[in-house]
Amino acid sequence: MKLINFHLSYNWSQDLLRGIFESLEEGELKDLVDEIVPFSQEFSHNLKTILDDDDMKQQGLFSEKPLLLRYKNKEIIDRRSDQEIQDEIDAIENARKKAKEEREAKERAEQERIKKEKERKE
Repeated sequence: MKLINFHLSYNWSQDLLRGIFESLEEGELKDLVDEIVPFSQEFSHNLKTILDDDDMKQQGLFSEKPLLLRYKNKEIIDRRSDQEIQDEIDAIENARKKAKEEREAKERAEQERIKKEKERKE
């Protein structure tokens, strides 16, 4: 049962299907999405808790705010630590800076080439 609940809630393909169904028929199916592709055991015949706090802590998924509330509020559910997220943000920013510097260097080199070409023609 724990695996089934985990599959329903933390499975990206389930999220993808939920997103597809939400957008079908110009949003007319939006209210039925959780019944069609459930996020929790809410539509199950047995509503007892599947994962307890200890299970969630062991998997690194524990949060004081309930998962269902985070889902309904469209909050990002990320299993990485704050440091891992910050490291990724820093890496992306560094890659952007490097790409910008390379682009600017190519533009300067092209301008220099054009300038030298004009000087040779004169």
